[in-house]
Formats: sequence, C-alpha cells, structure tokens
Amino acid sequence: MLDEAKSAYEEARANRSVGRFIDSSFKLEEARIKYLVLQEIGTPDKQPVISERLRAVNQLMKLVNDGKVAV
Repeated sequence: MLDEAKSAYEEARANRSVGRFIDSSFKLEEARIKYLVLQEIGTPDKQPVISERLRAVNQLMKLVNDGKVAV
C-alpha cells in the first residue's frame, strides 16, 4: 500500500494532477491506519520496522499535502 501511494505521488507530481494527489493521500491514510493497528498488536521485534514505516507514511503525507497546495 505504501509503495502504491509513493507511485501515485510521483505520478501526481510529474503530471501536476490533483486527482492523483488525492488518490495518494487516501492510500497513505489506509496504510497509516493499518500500521497503527500493527503497532498495537505487533510483536516487539517488529516494532522498529512499523515505526519506520509510520515515519515514512507521515513524511510522504506531508509531501502529498504540499503538492496539493502547490497545484
């Protein structure tokens, strides 16, 4: 899901497409919710990976929001 959101963001940025930015933000929100659930129920050895992915989701969400504003 995170990879799909990244691809949608890159496509939106290249084409200056508001629709793709919105699509990317929906995919990111879905990924964020799933990672939050995994953070709650995941095993301790998976916590660093989940935290890293949540950080990536948050950073990409900021880029998507900035892109929407710019377009």
